[in-house]
Amino acid sequence: MRRVLALSLAALAAKAAGLPPEPSRQCAACHPAQSRAHWKTLMALTMASPTEAPLLRANPDLSWKSGPYSYRIFREGDRPVYSVTDGRNTISSPILWALGEGKTGQTYIVEHEGRLYESRASYYGEIKGLDVTIGPEFADPDSLLKAFGRFMTTGDVVACLNCHSVKQPGSPAALRSGSVEWAQARVPGVHCEHCHLSPARHASARMSGDRNTARMRRLKDLVADETSELCGKCHRTWADIDTNGPKGIANVRFQPYRIALSKCYDPGDVRISCTACHDPHDRSKEQAPAYFDKVCESCHRAGAKTVSGRRLRLCKTAKADCVSCHMPKYEIPGSHWKFADHFIRVVRPGEPYPG
Repeated sequence: MRRVLALSLAALAAKAAGLPPEPSRQCAACHPAQSRAHWKTLMALTMASPTEAPLLRANPDLSWKSGPYSYRIFREGDRPVYSVTDGRNTISSPILWALGEGKTGQTYIVEHEGRLYESRASYYGEIKGLDVTIGPEFADPDSLLKAFGRFMTTGDVVACLNCHSVKQPGSPAALRSGSVEWAQARVPGVHCEHCHLSPARHASARMSGDRNTARMRRLKDLVADETSELCGKCHRTWADIDTNGPKGIANVRFQPYRIALSKCYDPGDVRISCTACHDPHDRSKEQAPAYFDKVCESCHRAGAKTVSGRRLRLCKTAKADCVSCHMPKYEIPGSHWKFADHFIRVVRPGEPYPG
């Protein structure tokens, strides 16, 4: 926990100086515009130390009751503590990491007796309070420990934190992957290295004038399938969901899987890739449905064809705000949030979710 507090103080100092976290600072020197914009995105804010998380600072005392169990998130000094009681016994632990910025939701990683758990209580922005974390494993706990949270295996910890954070530079190489110590030695947020291969090597090569080593693949040139595989490392690929699920409405939040179901999806076409609509460095423009119209029009216009040569039809109903009709929003039960369905299609009134 002292390591996390030390990292938090370092992050706060960097933020006060207008700098990105250490692993991405080299990139910011040459790419200041992308860096400034990126560190305001939800991806960059997808994980935070408990002392730095704005949501926990703004809500120093949260409580919720679920069946026989009462939950509370409160502060002891500057440290947020997660606690659950059945009226007779109590399990309390300082929060190790907060996952999610909070607009959609925020879940907590906590330690108990040397093991890591995903909190059963999560914060949801829509209700401005706590409710049960999404997932069947949280439904009906039959013990106080299960009410506390879901035990995270080594694989769970690694998969979770490899998407939400990166390794702290200089942390001991001998740390056992997925251990409590390994989890403590993380820098929160989605960094340059999540998407760009070896940015530190690229920066060093540029500084030394080694142009050959410094070359990096231009991600904007990736076609749809390549981008889906890249983004799918965290957002789940088509193969991940097709093989392992979930099936039904719970998969609406796995965008690479959903968009691959669309008739207009062409694996070799850059115009239907994730980055055709979403700029990973700056999401501030994506507010109104009209923002995405120009992307739709790049294919859905007179005479236009996909890369594979298939002609795409023009919409007979409207010429604007395409996504409001063709990408309807669905709420996963218990999520308190409506997710845009990336399965682009003609939606029939009253039709069930096409899972």
